[in-house]
Amino acid sequence: MRRSGWISRIGLVALLCAAAASINWIGPLRPIPLDQRTASVFLVTSVADSGPGSLREAIFSAARATGAARIHITVAHIDLESPLPPVSEVAGVVIDTDVHTVIDAQAINSGAVLHIEARRALIRNITIAHASGTAFLVHAREAELDGISALDSDIGLSIVGDTPYVELHDCTLSHNRIGVQLAAQVAGVIRNCKFSRQVESGVWAVQTAGGTAPLRRLQINDDVFTADRDAVVLANLPVSIERSQFIGSLRNAITVLGGAVALRNNRIRDAGENSILLESADHVAIVDNEIGLSAGTGIMMKSCSAISIEHNRIYGNAYGIVQVLGVQGAPLTLANNLIFSQRLDGLLIIGASPVVSDNRSINNGGSGIKVLNVVHEGRVSVESAPLLSRNETAGNAQDGIVHGTYAL
Repeated sequence: MRRSGWISRIGLVALLCAAAASINWIGPLRPIPLDQRTASVFLVTSVADSGPGSLREAIFSAARATGAARIHITVAHIDLESPLPPVSEVAGVVIDTDVHTVIDAQAINSGAVLHIEARRALIRNITIAHASGTAFLVHAREAELDGISALDSDIGLSIVGDTPYVELHDCTLSHNRIGVQLAAQVAGVIRNCKFSRQVESGVWAVQTAGGTAPLRRLQINDDVFTADRDAVVLANLPVSIERSQFIGSLRNAITVLGGAVALRNNRIRDAGENSILLESADHVAIVDNEIGLSAGTGIMMKSCSAISIEHNRIYGNAYGIVQVLGVQGAPLTLANNLIFSQRLDGLLIIGASPVVSDNRSINNGGSGIKVLNVVHEGRVSVESAPLLSRNETAGNAQDGIVHGTYAL
């Protein structure tokens, strides 16, 4: 026993030594950050639209560079008078500033303000305001945007073409029509960003059905959405939303029109219509969220399948959870949810047959659980036959399972 113990210890020490030694030869194999690999640096020292030291001239100079280029802006404000050329350095480009430069595009009538066509791109601490088109248009293999802002523009950031991976950190998107538009099959991260008062959507990530989805998910984590019309709209992309806040969406906080979406540990309140709307969606997991005080429904589902709704706290909405119709052979699961203090029904099932177990639906102004068959021209056209087990209903205007009909 003693000998085998010493042998084990010697083996462990040898393994640790080998690991420590390997750092010296593994380190050079790791990709060097783009901002440390730029072969040429071009300074922007002029606030003018064109001429020596201007942003326009720096973009032209970067296009002539043979390696990755860096455009470093040293002025705090640039007023553009005409559209800029695309940033098309082949290997990669960095555009950054130490003074949080604001580029005002009010004089430009259309098109993108910064159009990035480089293979790799890093944009840091740049603000673009008053773009009548797109503030940041990115068409790159990999893109990282850190600390950028897009204000009072049509589209804040648009990812297009073959851009398989994007990272967006600590950014601000406010008073645009759309904050972030993903028009490519994108994976990556949107983290610690603030979205506010978009006229249409904070994040619009919509792909046509039947396309090839990326292997990795798009992660929308630790973000804050305030008073956008529709904070997030998703269709046919694998997306996870975690630890984010949705406050006062004018219509729906999260809309899902496709599949492969996970919503976890989010706080959603004060939506003008629905906190979460699922329509013709499948393979969606809604787990451990706090959903409250919406004018409509906490979670609304229409013609959905293979949905899992578990361990959510849902309170103070008109309705808690509503399922309207479903798809045969792929039932929904509603389990271990706390549903309380809705103005009307806690759980409403219309023409659907979900698995409903271990939920607590209490102190609601209508029914704790209501099950309705769909009736058309006096006949039942769709029967509701949920599998109900171990659910608690107490303190509601109507306790127990309330059955009825819903006329089309």
